[in-house]
Amino acid sequence: MFDEKTLLTLANEYPLGFYVCDLDAFDFNYHEFYSAFKRHYDNIKLAYSYKTNYLPALCHRINELGGYAEVVSRMEYDFALLLNVPGEGIVFNGPLKTRDDYIVASRNRSLVNLSEIYEIDLLKDLSSEYKELKHRVGIRCAIHLQGENPSRFGFDVNSEKFQSAVTSISSLPNVELEGLHCHMIPAERRPEDYHEISSRLVEISKQIWGKNGPSFLDMGGGFFSNMSDDLRRQFKIRIPTFSEYGSAITEPFVSSFGRSGGPQLILEPGLALVADTFYYVCKVVDVKRVADKNIALASGSVYNIIPTKSPKNLPLKHIHSNNMSSISITPPIDIVGYTCMEDDYMYRGYNESLKINDLLVFGNVGAYTLVLKPPFINGNVPVLAYREKSDEKEILRREETLEDMIRTYTIDSK
Repeated sequence: MFDEKTLLTLANEYPLGFYVCDLDAFDFNYHEFYSAFKRHYDNIKLAYSYKTNYLPALCHRINELGGYAEVVSRMEYDFALLLNVPGEGIVFNGPLKTRDDYIVASRNRSLVNLSEIYEIDLLKDLSSEYKELKHRVGIRCAIHLQGENPSRFGFDVNSEKFQSAVTSISSLPNVELEGLHCHMIPAERRPEDYHEISSRLVEISKQIWGKNGPSFLDMGGGFFSNMSDDLRRQFKIRIPTFSEYGSAITEPFVSSFGRSGGPQLILEPGLALVADTFYYVCKVVDVKRVADKNIALASGSVYNIIPTKSPKNLPLKHIHSNNMSSISITPPIDIVGYTCMEDDYMYRGYNESLKINDLLVFGNVGAYTLVLKPPFINGNVPVLAYREKSDEKEILRREETLEDMIRTYTIDSK
């Protein structure tokens, strides 16, 4: 992370705040996650979840590291192509796909995982109409775990419709059913739950393809990220390590297929790779007391750090400004954002004194912030790159302007 002097200088340049993306930390997470699985099973591939964070620098890096792009819409698919990801390196998931989506994906030799019944009808029409196209597909499985809510996505593996889907797809000319997909997130995200999902997926695949299994089995994502002790303590459950996930998920693969030669095991991490690689930096603008509460107004908002408005406090460090005459306030302090929303709380009960112009550095803000933050009241802030061996300021995303925001609107100038 940048030193305090650099952060103070940057804060003056960007009054509404800015993100810092630690590219070294992203590389570390990728290798740690990959190694957690690779040490047990040879045929591993990580497919980065684009929807978690679209930052091109991260998507490029995944491609350089040999990973796939996991996309859930045509917009994301086209974005991957724009970033020069080869078609064979794109996994196309999601419940909404058009005829044209299938045509484009097939021409690029991308893998498409079916999630809904209507997709089978699309494939039937396309395999008849476009005999030159070869479709690489998988089926998304809805697997039930005891005590968990059923997923709304995929085909219920306990129903006749699942077997019917397998039979229908397998009978289509020019369609290759290459494997199974299961993306479900157990409530506590325990390794034991992922072990059960993995076991079921392996078992179902052997019933369809025999003892050698299919070309791939895709376990989806939903894994916890690395996080600070302060954040970890706010969970009522124990946070697993990447190593525990790797051991639990690969065990059924190794037991059934051996360490080498089995299906490719695809993982779709997003949050696990990027959450703790981002920081958001903003300033304390004002301090005051309202009734029995001490409040600090920040130049950022909850939408910059927790757009889902989770009640958990993110890791927070503050840096004292050089303005010794600034008004200060004592803890406990509620830090609030600049929007007009009453629930715009960035941190509740901060336990150190703050004064005007102090910097607030929030950690663990890499997942879903860039993609869920709208141009609400203010435009989006820039993203700056951090590398330990580089002193150069590199802008990975510039700040959003009014022109950016209104470009899609029709404005009557009369």
